[in-house]
Amino acid sequence: MTFLELAFSTEGRINRVTFWKSWIVFILIGWIGFLLIDAPQQWLGPVGWPVLAALLWPVYAVTAKRWHDRDKAAWWCLLMLVPVVGQLWTFGELGFYQGTSGPNRFGYPMDAPQRGARSPRSRADHRFVPRSGQRTGKSLPASYADLMAMFAKLAKCDGPINRAEINAVDFYLAGTLTLSEPARKEAIREFRAARDSRMSFEVHARRFYNHHSEHQHFLGEIVDMLVTLALADGNLKRREVLFLDLVVAVFGVSSHKYYQCKYGDSGPRVDATTLPEEKEYARILGLTGRVTRDEIRKAYRGLVGQYHPDKVSHLGPRLREVAEREIKRINEAYEYFRKKYDL
Repeated sequence: MTFLELAFSTEGRINRVTFWKSWIVFILIGWIGFLLIDAPQQWLGPVGWPVLAALLWPVYAVTAKRWHDRDKAAWWCLLMLVPVVGQLWTFGELGFYQGTSGPNRFGYPMDAPQRGARSPRSRADHRFVPRSGQRTGKSLPASYADLMAMFAKLAKCDGPINRAEINAVDFYLAGTLTLSEPARKEAIREFRAARDSRMSFEVHARRFYNHHSEHQHFLGEIVDMLVTLALADGNLKRREVLFLDLVVAVFGVSSHKYYQCKYGDSGPRVDATTLPEEKEYARILGLTGRVTRDEIRKAYRGLVGQYHPDKVSHLGPRLREVAEREIKRINEAYEYFRKKYDL
């Protein structure tokens, strides 16, 4: 970030360290201004007032960007006009509380990688990258186009997109991401455009992960949102499970919500290696309690019909690979029960 952007731009976000460094500079310059006003040489007095006046906008710009990091609008700067209480509140919250993790409605964290960075190791710009036809600060964050594409492709993978799925996406945009109205409208345009796009779900998932690989908690929240979207029209469908398996593999995160829906776990997810062998194989086949031989065969045939790689080959090599791994586990579980119960 350049000095001019820090001192004069009110867009984007800055962290606590930058906030404190800026205010140290402001205090030093203000101290010099007061020294000039009280200087014995009368000709120096008029110089001090312009120095103090010149600080007003940089103080506002820096404070506004720090409020943005806390996901609050710039009008919170008015709090500094309240004597003592307002000033203590401002410095207490902005100086000691961490900003929101991941992108918020004002942009990316200062240290988050985003489109346009010169290299993966360079410090990323704190502002949004504007999209064509939109003003900086009102467009989507660069990676949100990929997020909307993932939403669209997941919603469409099991048939036409219905009203429940649209409502789930709209609620997430307005309620959780708290996007501005222009950004929300752009997100909806991206959602509609992605429905008929030939670009694969995996490409969008990998691009989104490249932007947010350092924010595992945020990636986990996205997986949970994808699960919510998949459940908007009822139970998980075969293709929805494949898409969710893919995004979990790409993001490298675990989602208790997803595994609970997929396997029917009633408690927290447990490492399979700690479970008795038969209980784990029963979980893979979706079996609980006492079951008959016919129920085992029926569960096996149903899962093979869902996960057979030939049925998903048109969805791309990555989804076929996920299906192959899943069918291997299903076959292993059925083979165990076949030998034990002479199926």
